[in-house]
Amino acid sequence: QVLPSLQSASSPSVATWIAIATEPDAENDAPNFKGWRGINRAKETYSAGIEGKSSTAPYTDTKAAITSTSTTAQHSDGNKTIPFQETFNHTVVVTAFFGIIDNPKHSPSHFLQGLGLTMEFFQQFQQVHYFTDVMNGTGTSRDSWNAMSAHANLEKVNFIPTSLNSLQRYSQADTLVKWCQAQTAPILSYAKNDKQRKHLRRVRLNQTVTHAWTNVMSVWISKFDFIQRVIDENPNVERVAWFDAALLGRKDMANCTLKWSNRMVDAKHIWMRKSGMVFDGTQIQYMAGVMLGPTHVFAELIAQFYKHLDWMLSQTDESDGNSKSPYEGLCHDEETILTGLLKSSSTIRKYLQDFGD
Repeated sequence: QVLPSLQSASSPSVATWIAIATEPDAENDAPNFKGWRGINRAKETYSAGIEGKSSTAPYTDTKAAITSTSTTAQHSDGNKTIPFQETFNHTVVVTAFFGIIDNPKHSPSHFLQGLGLTMEFFQQFQQVHYFTDVMNGTGTSRDSWNAMSAHANLEKVNFIPTSLNSLQRYSQADTLVKWCQAQTAPILSYAKNDKQRKHLRRVRLNQTVTHAWTNVMSVWISKFDFIQRVIDENPNVERVAWFDAALLGRKDMANCTLKWSNRMVDAKHIWMRKSGMVFDGTQIQYMAGVMLGPTHVFAELIAQFYKHLDWMLSQTDESDGNSKSPYEGLCHDEETILTGLLKSSSTIRKYLQDFGD
């Protein structure tokens, strides 16, 4: 999760908001879209890649692709299902919280309201590994740190100082943002629950501070890096769970912890919440705000996730004489990348399960 600042002088005017909100409908303007031909090529290439039709798709599905090296009872009896709360004492939580100025997605109050509830929920687990850049901050960042520490049993929380500049995915995030910026279709040409619509709005309303959206994206696609680091540094950990840092600040999430505690889980799947979003008209299967499962399965998912991302970034389209990405015009994030991976890899698809709402 990421912490925005209060509206700055560079924020868009009310007139800009109105202009974007009232863009003409796609049915009338579609023939004139500057990026229409490009977006169709991107959709064709994307579909070919995610269905495994491209010879360059980096997947080899085998039944042995995910194997456990653990000798613990949890892994040896992977088919046994137990309530999630019974795994708390041998599950470590991984999360992240960054103080990003001009965050185009959420207001500061969203995060500050959710931090206390989320930190209290985390206390039930074996340990919490918290990647953050607000420990030594000032202003809103200092408020965030105070909110976290006030609700945390500091003996259980391993705060890991991490700067945005140190994230190895920053340049990849910048490319993803540039792909989105290349889209010229009206925002309202997409359904309300389409990520294209939501991300396009954020990009266009924040054109003078696009670095903020790149910062947000770099954190999103670094989630799996954070999880992998914790797995590498804690080889005896059996299970890991990712929760977005201020998840419980959302009104619809306030009562979720009680429901989640009694959900049945096993030791061979990664459990995630079902998504109600679509991406360019294609259903997004899972949300990445909650992920929990055994470390050996996470390790394979993480490797394949970044392999898929690297493959996406390596693709070029030279059909019009100019070398560019076939994904230009698509507004990706970590959930859309995961969706592409799932459609390409039946092995990874088999190891993910719906945790419920």
